Amino acid sequence: MTDPAPSATDAATPRPRDPATVVISDPATPRPRDPATAVISDSATAVDAITCRGLWARYGSTMALSDVGLRIPAGALCGLLGRNGAGKTTLMRVLAGLHPPFHGTVLVQGKDVETEREQVVGTIGWVPDAFGVHPGFTVQDYLRFFAATQRLPSRTAEGTISDMLSLVDLTHKRHALVDQLSRGMQQRLAVARALLHDPQVLLMDEPAEGLDPQARSDFRALLAELHRLGRTMLISSHVLRDLAGLCTHLAVLVSGKHLLAGRADELFVQAGLHRTIAVEGPGITGHAAALAGLDGITLSGQERDRLEVTVSDDDALDRLHAALVAAGARLTRFQPLDQDWESAFVALSSRAEATVAEAAKKSEPAAWPVGPWRPGATSPTTKPPVVRRVGQRWR
Repeated sequence: MTDPAPSATDAATPRPRDPATVVISDPATPRPRDPATAVISDSATAVDAITCRGLWARYGSTMALSDVGLRIPAGALCGLLGRNGAGKTTLMRVLAGLHPPFHGTVLVQGKDVETEREQVVGTIGWVPDAFGVHPGFTVQDYLRFFAATQRLPSRTAEGTISDMLSLVDLTHKRHALVDQLSRGMQQRLAVARALLHDPQVLLMDEPAEGLDPQARSDFRALLAELHRLGRTMLISSHVLRDLAGLCTHLAVLVSGKHLLAGRADELFVQAGLHRTIAVEGPGITGHAAALAGLDGITLSGQERDRLEVTVSDDDALDRLHAALVAAGARLTRFQPLDQDWESAFVALSSRAEATVAEAAKKSEPAAWPVGPWRPGATSPTTKPPVVRRVGQRWR
């Protein structure tokens, strides 16, 4: 039912690229690539932490994911963006091994989610969007219960629980009742529970939903620490601000059909969302002429002792600073202004939707997966039949 796993020896040698294909680091060996596959890959040798290829999944008669592809390298902190109903939770549940009826290749840490499910479960930590109800449980009892379900040795379980409580800053709540914790504390406790068996991949579905500003800040600090410790994380959200300045990579899911994916800074540039830098210093406006004609640099505003300059990328940022220093400017502030993240989300989503629309114009009936899901008629609008899995076979 699944396709062969992609080779772990893929390298990053550039080659001519189809502009319709979303690829961030191509394999060295030229071969046809499905334009629907989005690739995030920074390493030529390491096995990708997450690989999806030709992924289809449905709920009843609703096709939630249609030919989705994604690769995320080990150690990445990837934000999965999409409007409500885009298929984010379905993708998360497939990766966690909780949505068996799917078609395609899904690998986590090189293990097949369908045929090696037990090994996959041992490599991931799952933080769902709902914490659940645990009446009468203290924080310590809650973690002891899940440590037992993970079959942690009793001689080391207590030490692991203490370490996790320290990591998520809940040591002082060890004996508090779980259902009396704040929403933010419950989310941090859920992360501690997911980390008990030392997984290398964390899947978090809308983890910041319903948190107040202070709780969001605390949770972001926890995610940054986990990233520093080398965990690979895929975090879903429909609020880009939750992931702003935190994620190394972003992926945008549109109606379960396509992923626009890449490094966060690259995607912002693609969407025309350049950074604006506030430059302040005595007489700084007198040096504005030094910026004229510099590639990737645009003067967007000025007032007394202050310039606002838009830069296209990190190289342009370096050129801006070098030009001002060479002109003898004395800088008291050189700082990016806050992004308009709502506009960024709309722009990225619109770009992904445009890509989907363009692909739809070129699609043929053969775009349906071969086998039981291919419609019998020739019209690409024909719905595939309802699929039921019997053992390892599809009907």
